[in-house]
Parts: sequence; C-alpha cells; structure tokens
Amino acid sequence: MTFEERMAQMAANLERFERDGVERHEAIEEKHQALAQSVELLAHLQIKTEERLLKNEILLGEVMESVNSLARIAHAHEQRITGLEDRA
Repeated sequence: MTFEERMAQMAANLERFERDGVERHEAIEEKHQALAQSVELLAHLQIKTEERLLKNEILLGEVMESVNSLARIAHAHEQRITGLEDRA
C-alpha cells in the first residue's frame, strides 16, 4: 500500500469516525431531551399528587370529626334511652 493510499484510507476512516460521532451525539441529544421532558412531567405529576393528597387528608379529618360527633350524639341518645327505660 502506497503512502497516498494509506493517507486516503486514514482520511476515509477519520471521516467515518466524525460522521459516527455526530450521529451518536445527535442520538444522545435526543435521548437527553426526552429524559428532560420525562423528568419535567414527573415533577409536575408529583406536585399534583401532593396537592390531591393534602386535600384528601383535610377531607379525611373533616369526615373523622363528623363521625366522632355522630358517635357522641349516639352515645347521648343511648344514655337517654337507658335512663328512660330505668324510670319505666
């Protein structure tokens, strides 16, 4: 192989290497953008989930207060009925 042939082969290899590098870089860039979008979406969903969880915790607290209030009323009625039955 002559010097010129070696140089041409090296130039072709370098050109192919550069082309492959650019293609790999573009593929990595696309994956990076997709990953960034996924992270952004997950962060948004996490915030929404936390907001709903807080609302549910507040609602659960209100329900528990109502249940406790009804339990106190039921207990008071039970005592009243028992008192009336004892008098009868």
